[in-house]
Formats: sequence, structure tokens, C-alpha cells
Amino acid sequence: MKKHTREKLIASHSEPLSSDELIEFEAALAADEETHTEIEEEEKAFITKEMSLGFQELNSFLPRFEKMDLDTDCFLKVQKMVECSVAFWIQTVS
Repeated sequence: MKKHTREKLIASHSEPLSSDELIEFEAALAADEETHTEIEEEEKAFITKEMSLGFQELNSFLPRFEKMDLDTDCFLKVQKMVECSVAFWIQTVS
């Protein structure tokens, strides 16, 4: 890097940012935050052990509600909806 370019760069850091520079800086920060969020979402993963624990909790949850529900048909509909909702995950673990 040339001495003149280096001195100009150093001097530019001591000056206040212009409105355009601030807008550009905010846009860069927003893009960085978005990228960081995308990376965090990509790092999410199902862990077989955790899924298994969740299904065990589900298996204890449904009988509790079955004992309380006086309307057997209503409970069976709810049970079917819950089972259909998690069927894909159950197949993943199996």
C-alpha cells in the first residue's frame, strides 16, 4: 500500500461518517445479522435422543387427556391429529 493511500485511509477514520456512509454501514450490519441468523438456523438439527424423549412425553400426555375427556370420539379425533402431525418425525427416528 502506498504511503499516501495509507495516510488517506488513516485520516478518513478520524472524520465523522456522512449520512450515506451511515446508511451503508447500517445495511452492512443488517446483512451480517441476516447471514448470522441463517447460519444459526442451518445449525439446528434433530437429535435422535431428544426426539425419543419428546415422543415418550407425548405417549404420557395423550393418556392423561384421555382419562379427563368424557367424549371418547373427541379424544380419538385429537389423538389421530396429533399422531398424524408427528408421523414424519416418528419415521425419522425409527
